Amino acid sequence: MSRHVAYTVMAPVRAGERDGLARAIEALGPSDGSPLTAIPGLHMGRVTLIERLEDPRGATAPALGPYLFVVVDADPPEAAVVEGLARACAPLFARCEGCPDTDDRRALATWLADHRIKDSWTIMPYAEHSLPEVERALALRERFGRFAAAEALNPGAAGLRDRFLAEFGAG
Repeated sequence: MSRHVAYTVMAPVRAGERDGLARAIEALGPSDGSPLTAIPGLHMGRVTLIERLEDPRGATAPALGPYLFVVVDADPPEAAVVEGLARACAPLFARCEGCPDTDDRRALATWLADHRIKDSWTIMPYAEHSLPEVERALALRERFGRFAAAEALNPGAAGLRDRFLAEFGAG
């Protein structure tokens, strides 16, 4: 059982909204300022504007686009991920074709489901772990790195085992 929710939405941008949407995405700023950080248990999130899609077989049909593309990987439950995504990106989704009133959370959740691309893979090397588990592992890695760097400056190995056990315990 996967312990994360991968949720990808791709929706066509309403006519006349491309430039405003591009500015709104640009204004999101770095990851710390992203509205996606409000999604509980967020591991990774990305919001981008896809300008155009073309038929890779070289068909003569006109290119399609632009599209709003949003992808998140977060801890379950899926309903909380969808609610967080709806809340975080409502102003962006409002610029897309057929988007309902963003205050109507049920209608917006249905619209998101209609525009969802089901993921069959993940880029997360730790997809079976919750965000708190990943954060604890990263903190332990940082502590171990500091310990190893300090020990590298120690001229002798005497007492290394005792210092290691004092820092990290026997478990």
